[in-house]
Amino acid sequence: MKNIEKYFPEQYANRRPFANRMIKAFNNSDFDNDIESIHELREFIRQPIDDWHEGAYLPDEILDERDDIWSRLHKNSYELPENPTKEECKKWTEDQTNLIKSEVWKEWSNWLSKIQDLIIVHNKLELEVIIAKEYIRFCQNGRIIYDISPYVIELVQKTEIGNVKFRDFILPCKTVYFHFGTLENFEYPFDYYEEKLDIRLADSYNFKSIEEDEEFYKNKKFLLDGAFVSIVWDYAIEIQLCFKDPNDNFSKTISIVDDHRFPCFEFTLDFSHLDRVDNKIKCDKEMTFNQSTVVFCDIWDEETNPGEIKYEKLNKLTIEPEKCYISEWTEYVLMDKALKLIVNCARYLSPNEKNIKNFVTNQHTTNILKI
Repeated sequence: MKNIEKYFPEQYANRRPFANRMIKAFNNSDFDNDIESIHELREFIRQPIDDWHEGAYLPDEILDERDDIWSRLHKNSYELPENPTKEECKKWTEDQTNLIKSEVWKEWSNWLSKIQDLIIVHNKLELEVIIAKEYIRFCQNGRIIYDISPYVIELVQKTEIGNVKFRDFILPCKTVYFHFGTLENFEYPFDYYEEKLDIRLADSYNFKSIEEDEEFYKNKKFLLDGAFVSIVWDYAIEIQLCFKDPNDNFSKTISIVDDHRFPCFEFTLDFSHLDRVDNKIKCDKEMTFNQSTVVFCDIWDEETNPGEIKYEKLNKLTIEPEKCYISEWTEYVLMDKALKLIVNCARYLSPNEKNIKNFVTNQHTTNILKI
């Protein structure tokens, strides 16, 4: 393996035939402030996948049907005025009751049921979009990799971070990659990954015996390689943990849908508060990590709503598994271990530090770092 290929970003890109086209197409995209960029990236990733693309967007005739029903549904509906009287509230309630009993409401309910069969959900491709987004950010910001030595990793991964302030978390640019190098004590639970994507990995190998199946799960494991770390919206830290199987040589070309060599786990720390005077979200740089909110995709929520928990509470629950569901506790431990490692490494960064190596994949960025 070439030196450059020991790093997750390069392994990932070199096994994705569309990587160069993707970088050119989305080089100027702003995923933080333009939601359309995410939609366009999702369409780009899934385009070659027929079983996904078929249900990615509903056909025009289905959308026309939706608009027709929706317009009739609200054609004569009563709108509740601002500061309504008791009589107006009563009138609105009666209107809603009659609406639910109407034929057009039945049409709307039937339409909603019909589209459930048309939309194909493919969790693996959604994960691919998340990985691609972070890889693009990484490239936009000069492809900077911090190669952390085992000495530093051992030094920082158990150090508490609760009282660290947001203003003390500094990166040289918006997105960097921390490389740790397949940590044996930092594993992505295999059953957790399977449940997250609603798959069973052994099934894709068509093993001919139970023994082969058992051997597969005995030897298969995902260890942390590193993490994409970004400062987003000026008040949040977005982290994508990148895992890989240390026994895989990454030499094969595999379809995206079946490629599980690059499992990731993403979450965000929010350091903002709502200014009630002008009703705007503002950053509080004096806020500590204990006061921040951890936001993550809670796969154990049936409606897949984002999970939210204060970091201080999350940190305490990691030593109180009896107070959590096993699934929740798994998520909390992953995020807590990662945060201690990443935050302390970021604080440890120094141009004169011999235990951390700056590595970049283009000469222009190398020159920038020397300034």
